[in-house]
Amino acid sequence: MVTAGLFLLAIVWLWQRERSEWIFYLTVIFLSPAAALTVKHHEVMFIRYFLVSIAFGFIAVTYVLADLCRCGRLPKLCVTVLVLLFLLGNGANVVRLFKYGRGGYLEGLRYMADRTPGQVVTIASDNDFRNGMLVEYYERYLPPDKRIEYIPQSQYPTKVPMWVVLHCIGKSCEIFPTFAGPHGNAYELIKTFPSFGLSGWHWFVYQRQDCAGASPVDLNGKLR
Repeated sequence: MVTAGLFLLAIVWLWQRERSEWIFYLTVIFLSPAAALTVKHHEVMFIRYFLVSIAFGFIAVTYVLADLCRCGRLPKLCVTVLVLLFLLGNGANVVRLFKYGRGGYLEGLRYMADRTPGQVVTIASDNDFRNGMLVEYYERYLPPDKRIEYIPQSQYPTKVPMWVVLHCIGKSCEIFPTFAGPHGNAYELIKTFPSFGLSGWHWFVYQRQDCAGASPVDLNGKLR
């Protein structure tokens, strides 16, 4: 809300100074996203829907900052501090992006392949589109003696995979240390592959316990 308020302030600033750019920024920052969301009827709001609007919003704010810099030394000093804080905050995000990337999907597949006896690695997940697409893409980078058999959710009740991948977007997510499959097979959380950024998600890799050498138990969990 604070960011949106700054963008609106910049548009009003341009309008009061009779700068015709205010029409463009009002359309790109506010009107276009509102129209798109009205037509699409998204059930979940992601910040990536507004990336273009945010980028142009920051450009609009620079008009205000530039005028403030011309008002004297104190406003110029305040603008300088504000820009430095902006760079510091984004720098922290960039550091985390370099550390975690957009997800450890290839690392996760290699982890499962290395710990699977035989050639076929059976995997199911909680989202066939998102995770199935990643599995299909990164499978080509596995050793030639390993092959992925991805089990869609429609077949999950009849086939018992060795591995199940749960995913989570963002920070607020519930993590199950164990859960039970349709046939009572117990799955235990073995490895977590974090991500950072707007285009990735965390992977939580679960292994079937009888494959790990433990006896299956009856757990009150389910594949979400």
